Amino acid sequence: MSARLLLRRSPAAAPRPPVVPGGGTAFMRHFSATWQPDADEEIQRVTRSAIAHELIKAQSATIEGAVPWFLSTMPATYFRQVPRSQWIDHLRAISAVRGTGTDMNMNLRTKLPDGRKVFTFVRPEGGRGLLRKMLRELPKNWQEGG
Repeated sequence: MSARLLLRRSPAAAPRPPVVPGGGTAFMRHFSATWQPDADEEIQRVTRSAIAHELIKAQSATIEGAVPWFLSTMPATYFRQVPRSQWIDHLRAISAVRGTGTDMNMNLRTKLPDGRKVFTFVRPEGGRGLLRKMLRELPKNWQEGG
């Protein structure tokens, strides 16, 4: 028969890692410091990147909803008369506004490469008198460069 000696330390006697001011242990501070940026510039860069990522994800989801809505809502004459490059500009504006949840009433002004201006009015509603109302919203000096 063999005898076994079992030694136990009381929990109070167990060695503990030193506590660092600000919370945590020296071990954890050392461990986490290896992957956390410690320069202010790096922290700012990482923060900017994280915020941009959040915005891109949110805007992508909004765009995925806006495109089918846009294609099914706009009349056929719009797609015949408006160049595709302007569709994209209009979709950008609509997506930005839809993403904020604000009112969809927008007046867009685009300057074409040849110097002409295009005014686009986006209204969620239709109805009698809307065209007259939009014409009144044109800038008074729209022909001179307004």
